[in-house]
Amino acid sequence: MMARRRKRLLVLLMCIAIGASTLPGSAISALRRPRAVPRPQGQSATESTTRKPDATLRQLMRGIMFPDSNIIFAGQQDVSKISPAIAPDKSTDLLTSMFGGWQAVENASLALAESSDLLLKPGRVCANGKPVPVESADWSKFAARLHDAAIGTYKVAQAKSADDMLDAADAVAQSCLACHNVYGSNRPGQEHCVAAPPVTRPAPAPRSN
Repeated sequence: MMARRRKRLLVLLMCIAIGASTLPGSAISALRRPRAVPRPQGQSATESTTRKPDATLRQLMRGIMFPDSNIIFAGQQDVSKISPAIAPDKSTDLLTSMFGGWQAVENASLALAESSDLLLKPGRVCANGKPVPVESADWSKFAARLHDAAIGTYKVAQAKSADDMLDAADAVAQSCLACHNVYGSNRPGQEHCVAAPPVTRPAPAPRSN
């Protein structure tokens, strides 16, 4: 029974990967039919979409933004040359999975863009327990900058251009750095989620002849 389920799952994954063109009509309808997600008793649809965040800001960064950014940075080389895993459907490395290569960079870019909205979700806290400053104008600006940079890498990934990805990936890195530079993660001893003036480097002293 377990082997049959694995085989059926593998067939479905393969069909999804090629557009589900080989599935019979009834199977395609079943795949397209939205599944009802049960809500806790007494909870309205509005309440279920505005529930308190489950992850801290640090967990959100480590679980979504950090790995997706690394996939984008990998696009600074021709990821189409990366060999797929022996079992792509089981690979934990998205670049070698059945949706690997440039498609993985596209998917990571869109996931990163979507995650910018999660930065603005009310009720999230930082690792130190302080609330994420979602009401701050500069926090919203940083989130929008991340979104736009990620959409930029998505467009470059569609074109499969490792050369153009150099600048596009740098825009993602700079969008992260701009926020971290103000809200503490790049500053030893600086409390996270507490705005501080960005670090400014002093101009180098002129050399004497």
